Amino acid sequence: MKKYLFALSALLLTATFGLVACGEDDDQNELASKLAAITLKSPSHSVDAKLIKFIGTKVGDKIIESIELTESGKYLVTYREENAATRGLSDLLYLFGTYTGSGTSFQLSGFGNISISGDNVNANVTLTVGSVEVTVPVTISMAEAESLMATYLCRTWTVTNTRLRYPTSSGAVLAKDFPGECNLKTLVDFAREYVDIKDSFNPDKIVKGVTFTTIKSFLINYADDTYDVGSWSWDGTPSVELQTASMTYHWNSDDMGASFMNGKAGLEFAGNTCKLSLKADISGKQIEVVWTMQSM
Repeated sequence: MKKYLFALSALLLTATFGLVACGEDDDQNELASKLAAITLKSPSHSVDAKLIKFIGTKVGDKIIESIELTESGKYLVTYREENAATRGLSDLLYLFGTYTGSGTSFQLSGFGNISISGDNVNANVTLTVGSVEVTVPVTISMAEAESLMATYLCRTWTVTNTRLRYPTSSGAVLAKDFPGECNLKTLVDFAREYVDIKDSFNPDKIVKGVTFTTIKSFLINYADDTYDVGSWSWDGTPSVELQTASMTYHWNSDDMGASFMNGKAGLEFAGNTCKLSLKADISGKQIEVVWTMQSM
């Protein structure tokens, strides 16, 4: 009799766990069914995206470190001045713009032209800047998205709305929207009413574009022709079903970004938009800056 009771108890216990698991799955499936279908188109230069690494190639007064061609037809030239005293990340300088061309020949607006020969292992690049032309060996890393979520993320975005989530003295969390491009001065001036922010920004510190690449570059370009340049990585496994992900990011220099940002962010995709939620810690208080972004 005990044997039968034990078997019956085990069966009921198994059934209970099965019901819980199915319930959780049903909740997730119901949530996923309510999400807006992703309508993002493939960026214009997905097949051309790559990172070209140089070995101290001097062009004029610049020592070129790398050139990245992004999925959205943007380029990022990383260089040092010839007389740079050290070799730290803080010495890196950047040029950012648009490029045209495909295959092995590209024109970088405002910088110069590059022509690639050989394969990625034994490649050479002819770099033409003004009247200067040099041909040098390089290392090329082709961009390749490791997941569907990476294909969604890796492109250049424009900010259409900024939502600031902030705590009040009563402990409630409120939110305020700032439509259009994100003006950091306007945002921070408002946030100072509720949290003690030391950072200050000029009126023209306006976010013009946000770029992610499968090479793991993360770039914000501003209206004053300055850039925050760094790297990003997934924090955990992205959820294709729920169209959400968490990420971490790091800037290449301490003077980039804002001191109160903690390097963590969340992502939500719907239709042709992405919501990038940048987390922040200020004197024990948590605030969040949420950019609603559209693909360029």
